[in-house]
Amino acid sequence: LTEEVSNSSGPILDCGSGLSTVIGGVLSGRRGQTLWGLEQDEEWTSTVREILDQLGVHAVELHHVTLRSHHDYLWYDISRLSLPSNFAAALCDGPSIPEGPYKTRSRYGLLPTLARTCVKVDRVLADDVVEQRMQQVIRWWESEFGLKTEHYAGPDGNCAVLSGGRPAIAVR
Repeated sequence: LTEEVSNSSGPILDCGSGLSTVIGGVLSGRRGQTLWGLEQDEEWTSTVREILDQLGVHAVELHHVTLRSHHDYLWYDISRLSLPSNFAAALCDGPSIPEGPYKTRSRYGLLPTLARTCVKVDRVLADDVVEQRMQQVIRWWESEFGLKTEHYAGPDGNCAVLSGGRPAIAVR
């Protein structure tokens, strides 16, 4: 996370807020950039905002957004947001869907939803890649968007960085 955010040359999208939002916000602020956070839990959004305020982290645009059905997956309803046209990176650790028919595709919506709104993402940092559902999401992204995946193992867990997609990743 720290390396990805520190080396990014533009805004960051954080899907699911928490510690990544705080750390990413601090690092983004040091670079004069903004971290955009999406969170579906209104109470948790307020808690994270309070933490950011207490720590003096101002480089975060944290938005409470509901989840919206897109036929076979749920993802954040970003239709009312004015997002940047390009994110240097997206941190994909949400939305949180604990049970139900949408669970296996819970994070899949990141790329197709942004593509439909013509928002580009240069790199995706995916968390929880040891989970079967996230492995499947990565395979779908590789197939549908032409992404290449690099896996990383660390003391706090495993993640993957996806990049190098087709130039028209935002136009589907």
